[in-house]
Amino acid sequence: MANTGCGYHTHDGYIRRLGLAAGRVRSVVDTLVDTSVLVSATNAREAAHRRCLAALTATLGRLVISPLVLAEADYMIARLGQVPAEVAMLQDIRDNMTVAQFSNDDLDQAITVVEQYTDLNIGITDASIVVLAARYHTTRILTLDHKHFQAIMPLASGDHFTLLPSS
Repeated sequence: MANTGCGYHTHDGYIRRLGLAAGRVRSVVDTLVDTSVLVSATNAREAAHRRCLAALTATLGRLVISPLVLAEADYMIARLGQVPAEVAMLQDIRDNMTVAQFSNDDLDQAITVVEQYTDLNIGITDASIVVLAARYHTTRILTLDHKHFQAIMPLASGDHFTLLPSS
């Protein structure tokens, strides 16, 4: 990991460091990645930086990111004026995660989730994660936003989401 100044770090790639790029065979368990984990893993000044970076590094299986999460995380890092950290994060996402497609039908489902949980004020980005979790047949989410995701029921299966890193 290289220090880019101002407490931000670039990464050599979350998955490459696990040796998965070398073709190790293992079963795939998809995990959705939330904005909070990406921002904390990128910003060394965040209290949860090490925990989030470790969670990204240790998670086996495919890491899936909503395009809404990608845009939100990029905005949050870019507005801090840390272009090297922003570029490093984007390269890590490109190289090590699956950026999911998000259609108008997905948007309709996400709007329904937002409406269903109006008391939580979850927003479209978190709702997109709920929709994509159903598509990818997973309940695993890397997030620091346990309050919201503990209260939301998965759309496809299971009675709750598995939230990582644990608090």
